[in-house]
Amino acid sequence: MKTTKTLLLAAMVWSACFLMGCASGPPNPGFRVETFTQDDEGIFDDPQRGIDLNIRRRYEPTTGTIDGFLNRRTNSAAYFDADNGIAPADWFVKETDGACQGLEVLERFNPGQASDIYCRNISFFFFFAEPTTISKSNPPASILVRGSGLSSAGGMPVVEYFSQDGTLVDQVTAYEVSVGGTWARGYTPNLSSSPDGFYTLRIKNPDGTIIGSARIEVTSTCVPTQQQLNDCQAQGGNWDYYYCFCTTGPLG
Repeated sequence: MKTTKTLLLAAMVWSACFLMGCASGPPNPGFRVETFTQDDEGIFDDPQRGIDLNIRRRYEPTTGTIDGFLNRRTNSAAYFDADNGIAPADWFVKETDGACQGLEVLERFNPGQASDIYCRNISFFFFFAEPTTISKSNPPASILVRGSGLSSAGGMPVVEYFSQDGTLVDQVTAYEVSVGGTWARGYTPNLSSSPDGFYTLRIKNPDGTIIGSARIEVTSTCVPTQQQLNDCQAQGGNWDYYYCFCTTGPLG
């Protein structure tokens, strides 16, 4: 009787998972790509999205052996498992259809982990930040954002800094705006205790209207030990001072 109940319970769990799309974790070796779309209403899963993956740089020691996945598609749960994909490594991920067809981003993937790709189909404009890379040890005094629609009517624009997980890290009020509303400048926030990675800058006019977004990368100063340099050289690699890793691939 006990065995019958156990089998019945297992069958019920399996059926529920089949119907509801239960999923295991990302593969290892390998990694997972999750696709999302963002519009004026919010952020949503973006299932059945066509993607291409091509490796750019690997970081030894790595797991996995596959260095490319072409003509693939995320599943109904909006993810694609890159089984046996090389990691840790930087990969180009390109969307091949949908609202962001042609979008290509560079993402760092670690073994057994997932990374999110966002298609931003929103009504405001893309801005550009200068500089695009911020060193924690030697940050610039200010950051310039270029775009259109900036206004100083009733105050000054505000630039909000969001980390990759969507956390608001800081916000800065611009101290200078061009006459034509094509650029604004504000002081660089203190990002010394923030994690390395890409940050989204959201630009808002004084009336609170969101008019655009830009992207920067925040990095730490790389000071490898002599032992790290020796070990890297011994395995035939090159030390990448930008990413602070020993890599067997080409630099840059």
